Amino acid sequence: KASEAYLDAIYKTSIDALIIINNRGIIQRCNPTTEELFGYSNAELVGQNVRMLMPDPHRSEHDGYLNSYQKSGTAKPETTVIGAIREYEAIKADGTLFPIELNVNPLELSTEILFAGSIRDISKRKQAEQLAHDNKQHLVNTLKHAHVGTWDWSKETQSMSYTGSTDYLYGLAPEGTVEILTRKSKEFIKCIHPDDRDMVKNAVNTANHTSGMFN
Repeated sequence: KASEAYLDAIYKTSIDALIIINNRGIIQRCNPTTEELFGYSNAELVGQNVRMLMPDPHRSEHDGYLNSYQKSGTAKPETTVIGAIREYEAIKADGTLFPIELNVNPLELSTEILFAGSIRDISKRKQAEQLAHDNKQHLVNTLKHAHVGTWDWSKETQSMSYTGSTDYLYGLAPEGTVEILTRKSKEFIKCIHPDDRDMVKNAVNTANHTSGMFN
């Protein structure tokens, strides 16, 4: 009983919404975070199909996921959420759509199969990603208008990414990535003033062998 109480405490205090459904998608149990996240009471959720928390097209496809798993005993990674962590949209009681990270796994009991779902609101993460994207685009546009070019060299992929007016200044293809290995490395070196080429080569080699910074 002590272990059951411990698990129950974790279930009730989890920062993620936790939902247990049966093989027909009917909600058997949900934690307080689920109520807070979706705006429903426990009584409004338990006994209802979990589809109520999904907008289309996932709402209409959900039962197919469960049926497919139960027939084959496996989940197809490309078509189902079962056994995978995926990003979807969910819908609140007031109709608000918001992004979630969903992880569903089967609970194979002696008498039935249940499914446990963990739902995390990733609205703030998505907002941060969008802000970072917007800031990057703003910087790129600023550099272009100022006729300033920038480039980054990736030690892992051995490629150079460039933005701004780099393409215009050096006659490269519009904003993108160029490989700097073998033949292309000569093209990269041509972008550097002859007086600085040996210094840059030495700096790159040192950074490559010591895992240090290149600047």
